[in-house]
Amino acid sequence: MQSSRPRIYTPFEVTPYGYIVHLLAGDFNSKKGMQMLEAAGVPAEVIESVIQSRFAGLVNTHDEDRNMYVYIAPNKIRGYRTLIETVTHEAFHLTCRITERIQMPLTGDSEEAYAYLNGWLNTKIFELLRT
Repeated sequence: MQSSRPRIYTPFEVTPYGYIVHLLAGDFNSKKGMQMLEAAGVPAEVIESVIQSRFAGLVNTHDEDRNMYVYIAPNKIRGYRTLIETVTHEAFHLTCRITERIQMPLTGDSEEAYAYLNGWLNTKIFELLRT
């Protein structure tokens, strides 16, 4: 992922939990970028958090529904190592939000489920970013 051109990837479902993850990547700080987000049906609170973010990544779970948004800002990422750190960091936030919603606290008994879900989310996000 080298371009900071805004891109909205095809959402993917986290089965069996039924959550939909929307991956947003690029610089949306323009009129065209904001229009892309609005046209894609991204909620206003998510658009605001993306536009105002000063971080390389962000997760917004938009509590009213099953949609979860991951934003990756390549213009704030310096090199492949930082990309890996950013994606794994945001995937962990997604893992925590999903397991919170299904009321599965992190314990010794649930640790393996967390690890599998986190690994799957990382793989999915990296596969999308490679396209």
